[in-house]
Amino acid sequence: MNLASFERLRAKNAMPAAFVNQMNVERIITLSFIMFSGFTLLYSYLVFQQFSFIEILATVSLYCSFAFICFKGLGLKVKLSGLTGVDVVCALITVFILVILMTIPLGIHHADYFRTFPLVEAEQGVGTVLRGWYDDTVFHTAIIQSILNSGYPSIGQHGMPLMVYHVISHYFDALILKITAFEPFDSYGFFAVLKRFLLLSALSFLVAKISIRKSPAYLFGIVLFIPLSIDMWLPVISHGLWLPTVIFIITLPYVFGVTFDKSENSLLDFIGLFFVALLISFGKVSFGFLYAAFIGFVLLVKQPKCWLVYVLGIAWIVFFLVYSVNMPIQSSMDHGLSIDNLTLSAVINYFTNSHWAAYGVIFLILPALFCFRKLPRESKYYLFSGAIISVITLVISIATSLGPADKVYFQLAMYTILLSFGFVLISYKAALHTTKSVVKLGGINLLPVFFICVTIFYLSMNKDTLFDRMLSRNAEPFRVMNNSLLQINQSLTSALMNVDNRGWFISSSGGLSQFRERINEALEEQGAVKAESRLFLSKEVYSQLPHDYGDKWAAGMFLYSLTGVPMLNAIKDEPVRGYGIFQYDTEAKRKSKSDFSIVEACDSNDINLIITVESYSPLEVLPYRCDSYRLNRGE
Repeated sequence: MNLASFERLRAKNAMPAAFVNQMNVERIITLSFIMFSGFTLLYSYLVFQQFSFIEILATVSLYCSFAFICFKGLGLKVKLSGLTGVDVVCALITVFILVILMTIPLGIHHADYFRTFPLVEAEQGVGTVLRGWYDDTVFHTAIIQSILNSGYPSIGQHGMPLMVYHVISHYFDALILKITAFEPFDSYGFFAVLKRFLLLSALSFLVAKISIRKSPAYLFGIVLFIPLSIDMWLPVISHGLWLPTVIFIITLPYVFGVTFDKSENSLLDFIGLFFVALLISFGKVSFGFLYAAFIGFVLLVKQPKCWLVYVLGIAWIVFFLVYSVNMPIQSSMDHGLSIDNLTLSAVINYFTNSHWAAYGVIFLILPALFCFRKLPRESKYYLFSGAIISVITLVISIATSLGPADKVYFQLAMYTILLSFGFVLISYKAALHTTKSVVKLGGINLLPVFFICVTIFYLSMNKDTLFDRMLSRNAEPFRVMNNSLLQINQSLTSALMNVDNRGWFISSSGGLSQFRERINEALEEQGAVKAESRLFLSKEVYSQLPHDYGDKWAAGMFLYSLTGVPMLNAIKDEPVRGYGIFQYDTEAKRKSKSDFSIVEACDSNDINLIITVESYSPLEVLPYRCDSYRLNRGE
């Protein structure tokens, strides 16, 4: 090799190091957040045409404010001075990946959870699989309505009993709705997009925090860690899981520092860890339980003679026992444990049928292998505790009688914990470093690995051609309405080109809109509030609801989600597993008009007003004040 060739090769090898050396993570993440926020505002304005620009701007700004709290909570600083071309390129790559992830079309089944135009689609009776509305949607919206109007979680059916459930995310929604004055049902799809935005922002902030002085870790996190973390968007699809996931992300550096970095922990550390697990449990108990187990076993291995470790463990056990016993979800009432089910074939099926389980093993082993020589103590903690929660998840998935969804959430919790702690262990503590000429991960040249991983990831995401996939995203938010009888033929590009005609297909004259408006008028006329009022429909009127909605077991929750007025005798006589329905007895079942008594309803409920729907079509609503009945009887 001559001297000129050698110099060209040396210059070529020095380029990656020069690129990395010019990166400033704080400048990159600041610029990325600004651009990603701007995109989210534009996207929301083009898609959610039932809301005005001011309403969308205010709501997006609110979510941006919460995202900025996460930004500052992780100790990041706003920094734009001294921007370089490398910073801009990295910021554009970051935003591109975040946008691609945020706009991933949900599966056909899950698309019905989050309607772009919930009220219009319900009035039209259209959907991807289910017409009009989905049971899970009205269930969660009913809980939010109860928090908004009564201050506690309930599904708003006969008697408004308290429902002990994973509700921390619902309280967050209620707070946003209280500020914005949106209707919970109408804004459900809009808020789901903003939850994606906030979750992706929090993940990118975590990556920036971990890689603040190790720039290669930033690329590693953006390209691999964030896409793997959002997986199939279950942290948003599962309503209760979203806020616990955000809390997990923004407290991860604190928990890692307390459990892995400190050789000994103070009483304050134990109190902090106890409440972190509790907060996450209030959103998803399976996540909180496994997280507590992971943290607990790290502390046990690290400080086996510390009595505070055992006090913390006992406190957590007591909490989870009390919490699970009072959880009124039928699928969680009878757990059962059958060790006979733990066969070799069952274990093989578990790993082959659950990608979370299979990836969990990878995320358990690889970080420990990468870091063992440099960080033997931390690797031992991670490997031992990770193995424990992996075994717990395996046993729960195979040997208990929990419902399929409950088992999935345990698997997802294990996956999330191992992926996140493994990423921090690799990126923050050990293996990412630079030399004079290459970027390395555990001694392996990192840039080719990045390119390979990016290629594999995007090819797996885009089974069709990339062009077709982009076209699909362009029309995806409007797919249901485009396929309906209205045939609105909307897309992101058409919405952008025809801003003046924005929302031309939205109407407030539909039957459900008029129904809700009439209920609100009755409340205003009588000077009553929703929490002290009740809504009654007879069996005969349920049969008049559009699109056979009255035949659905969740029709009562749907009407409550729509109006916010608690229901009387709205439970259909049909066996339903879960959703808190089993806590209602025969007194809550639907009644014929001839069997319903206003006097008895007033006597058995501490309320001021009963609104009866005499007819849905034509709409006829009659309000009855309970105090007038009590006055007539001399009470």
